[in-house]
Amino acid sequence: GNDWDEGDQYLQLSNREEDLLGMLCDNFDKVVVVINTNNTIEPGFLKEYDVDAAIYAPCPGQNGFDAVAKVLSGEVNPSGRTVDTWLYDLMSTPASNNFGDFRYDNMDEFGYGAINSKISEDLSVPHFVNYVEGIYVGYKCWETADAEGLIDYEASVAYPFGYGLSYTTFTQEMSELQTDGDTIRFDVTVTNTGSAAGKDVVEVYYNSPYTNGGIEKATANLIAFDKTDVLQPGESQTLTIEFAAEDMASYDMSGEGGYVLESGEYVISINRNSHEVIDSDTYTVDEEIDYSSGRTSDQTPAENRFAFAEGDVTYLSRADGFAN
Repeated sequence: GNDWDEGDQYLQLSNREEDLLGMLCDNFDKVVVVINTNNTIEPGFLKEYDVDAAIYAPCPGQNGFDAVAKVLSGEVNPSGRTVDTWLYDLMSTPASNNFGDFRYDNMDEFGYGAINSKISEDLSVPHFVNYVEGIYVGYKCWETADAEGLIDYEASVAYPFGYGLSYTTFTQEMSELQTDGDTIRFDVTVTNTGSAAGKDVVEVYYNSPYTNGGIEKATANLIAFDKTDVLQPGESQTLTIEFAAEDMASYDMSGEGGYVLESGEYVISINRNSHEVIDSDTYTVDEEIDYSSGRTSDQTPAENRFAFAEGDVTYLSRADGFAN
């Protein structure tokens, strides 16, 4: 039969999947959906149907579903996190504006079907894509767009980057920042406040000072993370978070390029995910630091190596609230 309705795309449920899910929800008290995909799909169906829970189990291979069974039975308490942003409408991403059939018009000599320099009518030449979304990919796009008031976040994002549930609950407490000018360090005390043993994840993000029309920057940037041991109900563990201040530098693609740590206040936070802040502190950079000669972690200083190939391309910019 017809597995798709007009206008559907393959990252939505097919008609057969919708019928199956509807039948299950009509006939069973508890329904858990296991999503076995290599890519994010549109998960709005989890709220449209009477679904109790969902487990994302990508690429399970030969033994992966043994682990899924242990999670479903409660033998193992899940502690994974999403590694991408799950959207209700994947065609709403800035990258979708780049989709298309773009062929080079000066590449016939490299085309499939070119024999003895004779160009055939069915010549297939190399294609290209201009990735004009720049740095605004995944959670960096959606968190920044939300901060700029460009979107209705709750209506756009089903599950943010770094999202994950547990059979228990946790609290996280952040100490004050300590720094020697090069390294930033602080502690996070995690306490299991629920009734089941489990692990929790500490996610650390920073938000850089941004000047309208200046270096492109996202409002949320994952810079460190760690996971606790298995904590029994009521048990606590303190994790020490440490990272280099220079890792918060932003790449300035103007001119010759290079990393720059601009002056101003950098908000460092511990989050439940890319969107939900638990606590935060501020790190202040008094004077701008130019890393055009390289950072400590750089084997080779970063520079613009393909400026000659830029062409007539306009990149997505945060300027004036993503005016372009």
